[in-house]
Amino acid sequence: MKTTQRGLMSELAVQRRLIELGAAVLVPVGHDHSFDMVAHWEGRYSRIQVKTARIGLFHGKPNGTIVVPGYSMVGRGKRVKQLSNTDCDVIVAHYPAGERFYAVPPGIGMMSLRYEPTRNGNSKLIRWATDYELVRIEQVLG
Repeated sequence: MKTTQRGLMSELAVQRRLIELGAAVLVPVGHDHSFDMVAHWEGRYSRIQVKTARIGLFHGKPNGTIVVPGYSMVGRGKRVKQLSNTDCDVIVAHYPAGERFYAVPPGIGMMSLRYEPTRNGNSKLIRWATDYELVRIEQVLG
């Protein structure tokens, strides 16, 4: 699947997830906006940038993480700029293989969310995927 198609599938999946959580979803007209959609719930709004997450790799093998890109992409995967809170309020990553959704703050760049323990047992500074999984609408509304 092409990058554009993958991105569109993730956007539609995130819209569905937000609606399931009770939000109204507003989509901007046109392209090149710094956010993909706006969620509205109980009088509050949140600008959402959607990203497609993937399995993290180390030397070509899965390393126990899901990787969430926190930057804008143009062309053939060229990094343009890191997303910040001036671009969007939250990044919602869709992980298609597991049909999971993660709400992460902008401004971090590439974020790795760990779904299994490290091999060396080091658990300092780990961002666990379960801590970011989108299960409540409040996670996108701050």
